Amino acid sequence: MLLAVLCAACGGDDTSSSAGGDADAFPDSNGCDPASPEDHTGDTADVEVDFGASAGNQNVYTPACVKIKAGQKLVYKGNFVAHYLTGGTASKDGETPDGSSPIPKTESGTEVTVAFPAAGTFPYYCQQHGTLGMKGAVFAE
Repeated sequence: MLLAVLCAACGGDDTSSSAGGDADAFPDSNGCDPASPEDHTGDTADVEVDFGASAGNQNVYTPACVKIKAGQKLVYKGNFVAHYLTGGTASKDGETPDGSSPIPKTESGTEVTVAFPAAGTFPYYCQQHGTLGMKGAVFAE
């Protein structure tokens, strides 16, 4: 069974997310507080991240901030044509893609599974709406 949880909204002032993050305090993790992401380290199934219409709203990730064990996978589900998934950071001032991220730039389709084989912090954003707050981070331990 895949899980879905709460996320950050697009179109805010980019100073916080509904996951409790502060974009100014945590710029390297897209405003996600490393101390308080949705914890899925005990899950045995892949963790689902819905966005766009799949999340019941056009401009959110569900969850925005998630903690997993290294080796776990996330399944991103939504319309990638309308919301390009990109590994990297985004703020109201601009976006910085990360070519070394395990999160691939995805511009088509409706589902992509991403493996996180190593521990680390992996921010991601919507290329069209990242500067407006549609972003999140994966914390793999």
